[in-house]
Amino acid sequence: LMQHDARWYPDPSAFRPERFGCGAPDLPRGSFMPFGTGPRVCLGQHLATTEMTVIAAMLLQRFTVSVPEGMAAPRPAFNITLRPECPLRLRLKEYLQGG
Repeated sequence: LMQHDARWYPDPSAFRPERFGCGAPDLPRGSFMPFGTGPRVCLGQHLATTEMTVIAAMLLQRFTVSVPEGMAAPRPAFNITLRPECPLRLRLKEYLQGG
């Protein structure tokens, strides 16, 4: 629930990925811990982060990603980890080079 603390995140319930992007304000240590911390930190955190970066790069080279018309913003649900309440739907359109 740390990432829902209004001291660190203005409007904490809003989906704003730019909070974690380049140029975002620095946050105090412990205000966001996607892989835990301390002696029980996730052993696969570096591999998971690298894998997601590579997967995202490969997808974005091949597809244009959009949200289907009329789809509402995802609502978070807590179930061991934070996840969307309903399945997320995205539209992928193949990126055609030179055409």
